[in-house]
Amino acid sequence: MLKKFLLLLMICSAFIAATAQTTLTDSAKQAKRVALSTYPLLNAGENSGVLPVPVITERPDPNLDYKFLFDFVVKNPDSLAGELNSGLVEIARRLNLHAACGIPAKKLFPVIIVHSAAINAVKTNESYRKKFNLDNPNIRLIGQLQQLGARFIVCGQTMQFNDLRQDDLLPGMGISLSAQTMLSFYQLKGYVLFKIQ
Repeated sequence: MLKKFLLLLMICSAFIAATAQTTLTDSAKQAKRVALSTYPLLNAGENSGVLPVPVITERPDPNLDYKFLFDFVVKNPDSLAGELNSGLVEIARRLNLHAACGIPAKKLFPVIIVHSAAINAVKTNESYRKKFNLDNPNIRLIGQLQQLGARFIVCGQTMQFNDLRQDDLLPGMGISLSAQTMLSFYQLKGYVLFKIQ
């Protein structure tokens, strides 16, 4: 019985050591990726960076206009953590990727359609505090996106479902009857749809 217990204990110890080594290796890799990342337009944290690629054989044309339509519905699993909305970070990353390819910021035309749970990200501090009892951590990044020319359009249906008024939203937010009508409208105008979920 004691031999079986000791054998089981050794197996568990080996498993724990192997798991710890994997975690350390993954952490070291993540730290290296963060150190190598660049942020050509926006630094929205480590997940918004661009890793260098030593040999690039295909590049987009920097003379074209890049019209992006972001279907933004993401809410972080834990809104009380005070972290940037992961969907906004992903939008920043996609813009950074294009800038890293040599596309000038003036050639990027992002439109961000905000609906569903993502509406919390575009609330004023006062409105955000009422719901989560902390400041809205997304305000600075949203302002930087707006400075780059990003248009934010909020779904009026989502606002109605959540009993929100225009003054609950950050300045510069457009309001549409619905997200769906704006998604179809901008696609018909040639915008490339990116689902941010």
